[in-house]
Amino acid sequence: MKSHESLSLIERLCLWYEVRGERILNLCGFALLGICFAIATWRIIMRTAADADPSVVTIRIAHWNLEAGVREGLEAVAREYEKICAARGKKVRIEQIPVPEQVYANWFITQLVGGTAPDLISIGYGSTDERLARFFQPFSAYIDAPNPYNAGTPLDGLPWRDTFIDGLQSAYRQELLDYYTLPYTMLTTRVYYNKAMYREMFGPNRPLPKNYEEFIALCADTVAWAKAHGKPGLLPIAGSKYNAPMITGRLLGSQTQKLSRRNNRNLTLANVAEENMLAYLRGEWDLNTPDVVSGFELMQTMIQYMQPGFVQLQREDAMLNFVQQHSLMIASGAWDRTSIEQESPFPVEVFRVPVPTPEDPKFGKFTYGALAEANSPGNGGFGLNRESPHLETAVDFYRYLTSLPGSELFTQYSGWLPSIVGARITPGLEPFRPELGGFPAGTDMNNGTESKRLWDRNFYLLAKTPEDSGPFRRSMGPDMRSAYLEDLRLIARGRWRSITRMDTPLAAFWWRSGRGAAPGNKGVVEENRPGAEAQSRRRPGGSDAEKLGELIESQNAQESLWYRYRKELAEMKK
Repeated sequence: MKSHESLSLIERLCLWYEVRGERILNLCGFALLGICFAIATWRIIMRTAADADPSVVTIRIAHWNLEAGVREGLEAVAREYEKICAARGKKVRIEQIPVPEQVYANWFITQLVGGTAPDLISIGYGSTDERLARFFQPFSAYIDAPNPYNAGTPLDGLPWRDTFIDGLQSAYRQELLDYYTLPYTMLTTRVYYNKAMYREMFGPNRPLPKNYEEFIALCADTVAWAKAHGKPGLLPIAGSKYNAPMITGRLLGSQTQKLSRRNNRNLTLANVAEENMLAYLRGEWDLNTPDVVSGFELMQTMIQYMQPGFVQLQREDAMLNFVQQHSLMIASGAWDRTSIEQESPFPVEVFRVPVPTPEDPKFGKFTYGALAEANSPGNGGFGLNRESPHLETAVDFYRYLTSLPGSELFTQYSGWLPSIVGARITPGLEPFRPELGGFPAGTDMNNGTESKRLWDRNFYLLAKTPEDSGPFRRSMGPDMRSAYLEDLRLIARGRWRSITRMDTPLAAFWWRSGRGAAPGNKGVVEENRPGAEAQSRRRPGGSDAEKLGELIESQNAQESLWYRYRKELAEMKK
């Protein structure tokens, strides 16, 4: 047996560990566990104490946006709002509750049913009209009054509704005849590309594609370059079932622009799902209509430049493919800008998704031209929990978030586009600014729940037979009629519910405008309830008679559409 002096350093460490080391490490582990337990206990006690402090108003906001920058942007706005409240002598704390997108719908429903929902909740996953009407307070009582946080800005004195870029068109729930959310950002889609790789392939002077022909040429040249340089795994576009439709859907929509306008009997110059489905059921178009076949051909041409099996891949898979430089481009929205720039070890720039022009020799006859982004929907809207114990404070925070200074602060930290008129953006966001010129996109066939399910079930056939959309069309065709009938039935039922739901408010405003408060009374009626702040039940800037007129006008439009849809469906079932 070796003496202690003859042992090597490693042998001495092993001997020490056998004799004393294991005991010491165990003690260190228990000590760390105790420290963590103490910190957790302290945080719980502090939070409980803060919640128990009646002088502190806590507003909780929940969302699923885990992209880089979003939480930082909301945090910056929250801290500034807390300072403003503190200067008024009011203690307010804003807490974020980020929830992963995959579980948000279940979490959303559970919180509402359990009565534990936050004050402000992102509307989207799990947000049916029935749940909105049952659990959420509409914003119509607030949006006609000026936003006080716009004082001293170019928006000073304007009604809150008029400070949004889209005039709150995206926020209006047609079936519910009201506003259940207000947007604090806007969505535009772009093609991101690896700038260093682009220059390596094509040099510094090749311009970015401005139309479909140039875009397809870029994809083909990328494949040729990869083959010539021994990189067969390099793809033009990173695809997934999340990212691919941002290109393929726009290409299809460019070919169905004229079709959707022909379908629209209301002459609103927009793509209306119900009008497209009714026209299909009347036999005015089908999957063999030249416009539709041309759109499928465009999609298939683009699909061949994405990785095989992309329809099974998730958003994260496509992002990893792009970041690891296995593809030159990826399609996504402005909401992913900060994440992509932070995760990519190379410079990234963007361009608009190119679509065929009317001058295109093959695809131009079906399109009006570039797709307009003037009606890009406002997004990121929070709903107002009707049972919030601090309803007025939650609304006030929302006012600051969607004010000119609040919107600019959010944009600065988040890297997202603002939804407020005149809000300044950073230079990096300029390429994402909505393009106002162009025409609305046409139908992408996903006009309802059942038709989307049918589409998703058969989409793989477009990739399986890239030279022929026939198998896809033949597989979809037999079930399209039943899918559209079911979608229309669900839409008609939803409209009928919203129509009947408005009978009570209509009667109430009729009584109040004729027999209640004096005509033109613009006061605010407040209701005090235990544990809650006074709530405004009247529009701060409008009379009951004005509101009654608006409701009657909207209700008449809803009823006329409902009767028309019901009549056409009844005739089709004969």
